[in-house]
Amino acid sequence: MNDEALQLPAATLARRVGAGDRSSLATTDAAFARSQAVGAGPDGLNIFLGHDREWSRAEAEAIDARVVRGESVGPLAGVPVAVKDNLATVHLPTTCGS
Repeated sequence: MNDEALQLPAATLARRVGAGDRSSLATTDAAFARSQAVGAGPDGLNIFLGHDREWSRAEAEAIDARVVRGESVGPLAGVPVAVKDNLATVHLPTTCGS
């Protein structure tokens, strides 16, 4: 999976999502596809310990709906983010890699 949006600077991608030129959901799906492609198989990087695809997709759909309604979505809305596992998160386990 090679989605050109994943190569854009975060600010550019966020502007495109906020303007309605790029779907947050499409970007989220592309990011998951890319992480699966580089992490799978015996030569995969295996860089992600966990993810919440359902929650991420629901958040992306909410961002897209706000854009359609003309609401502000924030400066980085729609930009996929990976969080290092030594930072506590609300809805994912924090294992510090162990």
